[in-house]
Amino acid sequence: GYNSYFNSKGKGKGLCIFFKDEYNLSTSFTEDFYQITQISSPTTDIICVYRSDEGNPKKIAEQLKRMIDTDTNKTCIVLGDFNLCYNENRGNTITKTLQNDPLNFRQYVQYPTRVSGRIIDHVYISLKDPYSAHEPIINQRSIYYSDHDNILITLGWLWDDHW
Repeated sequence: GYNSYFNSKGKGKGLCIFFKDEYNLSTSFTEDFYQITQISSPTTDIICVYRSDEGNPKKIAEQLKRMIDTDTNKTCIVLGDFNLCYNENRGNTITKTLQNDPLNFRQYVQYPTRVSGRIIDHVYISLKDPYSAHEPIINQRSIYYSDHDNILITLGWLWDDHW
């Protein structure tokens, strides 16, 4: 089955997370201008972020650094609506923090995620799981019921390589 968790601070702001039973809710923070929730499995940590325009990127970057376990072999994914355009501001505090040592995340979304033509939904991944022999596959598509694109992330190795 699936579990659900809601972390929001006002209409149209926040997180709604559905996750399989193999994941557990680890940590959740609710501030006025950003929400962060982490779910974990034995092999993967997923940190979901919502940042409103007023959310302080430095505070979010500091919170993420505290949450990310660098002494593990688990793959870690940090994703969400950052309300910062990746193409316009690759040097923003959050991106720089995640991409620098010792975290070494890579941002995988390469196309605009909003009808406005900006990449404000980001997917940062640090592959540490020994079974993740191949790059993640990102499938992105527009959906009629949202002004954000749907982003599907596939991790792991390709079956054809092992049979």
